[in-house]
Amino acid sequence: VALTATAQRLLGAHAETDAMLQAEIDALGGKESPGCAALMFEVATRELSREDRAASGRWAAEALDLARRDRNRSWELACYGLLAQLNVASGNLGAAAGYVTAATAMLDGMLDSEFIHRLDAVVWVGWGEVLLERWDGALRHFERAAGFATKAGRLLALLPLLAGYVLTLSNAGRVQDARSAAEYAACLARQSGGAEQLFCAYSMLAWTDTVMGRPDRAQESCQAAGGHLGGALGGPGAVAVRMLAEARLMTGDHEGCLDLISLAGGSGLSRADPCSRVAWYELLTRAELVLGRPGRAATWAEAAMLAATHLGQPGHHALALLAREIGRAHV
Repeated sequence: VALTATAQRLLGAHAETDAMLQAEIDALGGKESPGCAALMFEVATRELSREDRAASGRWAAEALDLARRDRNRSWELACYGLLAQLNVASGNLGAAAGYVTAATAMLDGMLDSEFIHRLDAVVWVGWGEVLLERWDGALRHFERAAGFATKAGRLLALLPLLAGYVLTLSNAGRVQDARSAAEYAACLARQSGGAEQLFCAYSMLAWTDTVMGRPDRAQESCQAAGGHLGGALGGPGAVAVRMLAEARLMTGDHEGCLDLISLAGGSGLSRADPCSRVAWYELLTRAELVLGRPGRAATWAEAAMLAATHLGQPGHHALALLAREIGRAHV
């Protein structure tokens, strides 16, 4: 049941899992039963997709306790990663860092034969590393996991891994590799037919093509991504929205770029995690400048500085400084 729920989650079929998971938890006779950690983790991810972070955190914490008791390292790792992301979303970066540190210590101590069975958990841990600017670790884990998933034919697990891999490769300056990974993701997404997978893959393709100076290709991918744009998007999907916004801006669709802010929660970016808001504000600064609205651009730039100050992360602080200076140069 847990495996089925995982597959449905990866395919974007969230609604079908609720009754199935609850029925299985009830059939096991309570939350203390062996194997229940996997079911509870899937419930936690379902609550996260509904944007109920409090409920997701409660289920994830219970799942972590059971996974530790049962010495189930797969679900322990996954819970660490999910709890890290939930704490980032709450602005508790210290707690998030603790979960990521515990998880990466486990991952780095694993032999290949054990690591290959924990590919889904790597997605959660890797995104936790990305949010905390632990780029070297994220690249190492995504690269290793993507390689294993390819060799083992674990194609469903490979799609979310590739989303993180594209982002970390780009951060490392390996843009051609990032574009190749995005192209592979699009191929897999077309095979799966999942709307979320198609949206993420085409958004990544559009973004990497703009970085490489291929506006015509980027425009095609932007249109394809827009055709699969849904409602609430978390994790890789949330990053894909910002990638698509960047691609639209760079291909001349300035209003289309601004339209996507609604998916991040509007002007307050209420649906974006604190670590993602700085990048959104910097992007919106440039979009408003292109549209000839320097006053609005300056407002976004100052919002970027405020958000970065609360984070205390060097990369986000540098991005906020860039936004501010760009805004000042046009006032």
